Amino acid sequence: MSLLTLLLSGAVGLFLWIEVDEAKNDNPPMDQTQRIAFILSAVVQTLLFMGSILGFVGAIVRKQSFVQIYSWFIWIHLCLNIAAGSFFLWVITHTLGTGEMQCKQGVLEDGEKQVCSQVLTLAGALLIGIVVVIWLVEIYGALIIARYTHQIKEEKREIRRQLLELSVGHGSAFRTSEVHVGLLAPHATNYQDANVHHEPQEELGPPVYDAENEGYGGGRWSLQEISADEKRRLREAGDLDNEGE
Repeated sequence: MSLLTLLLSGAVGLFLWIEVDEAKNDNPPMDQTQRIAFILSAVVQTLLFMGSILGFVGAIVRKQSFVQIYSWFIWIHLCLNIAAGSFFLWVITHTLGTGEMQCKQGVLEDGEKQVCSQVLTLAGALLIGIVVVIWLVEIYGALIIARYTHQIKEEKREIRRQLLELSVGHGSAFRTSEVHVGLLAPHATNYQDANVHHEPQEELGPPVYDAENEGYGGGRWSLQEISADEKRRLREAGDLDNEGE
């Protein structure tokens, strides 16, 4: 829609500025009221052209600020365009008679005078049609832009809501994991109770289980005891060997 208003307002604005420039050479001649009407309409169309560029870029990149500015501009421009267009139409309809009279005064043949009437009537109808079409297109465009702006706002609001839910969900999961960790059974440790008194000489270590007979499978063994037991076993093994011989 912004592309349509861009092309239409650019074409109409260019036409009006050309007419204003050619009127300086009295081709065709314009009085002061007509000149003001053409200049005012050309300025309004130029503003619409510039705003349409902003709206077109915003629609491509889906930039909410650009589209929002374009939407506001369209509604403001619509009011200005209706006022300027109404004045333009009033000038056209009230000056056709004067222009027709001046055209007829410049020719002598009746056929050429009839051509003056037909050309001016056709030109007036064409200008009126252009103004009405611009009004309708701009009204339609303003409604579409307003709807598109609302759509972008809803999409961004939904994205923010999802991000908020995601962040809240992560925080809740983190807090839940802490609670679960607190409820888990503690891992088996070899730490001794700090409230229990221990002798400094007592050897600390992993728990062992008493067996019926001392050996590698049970009892408490110190390094010295293990060494002594090994020596004893070696001596006994040596005595048995000697007896065998």
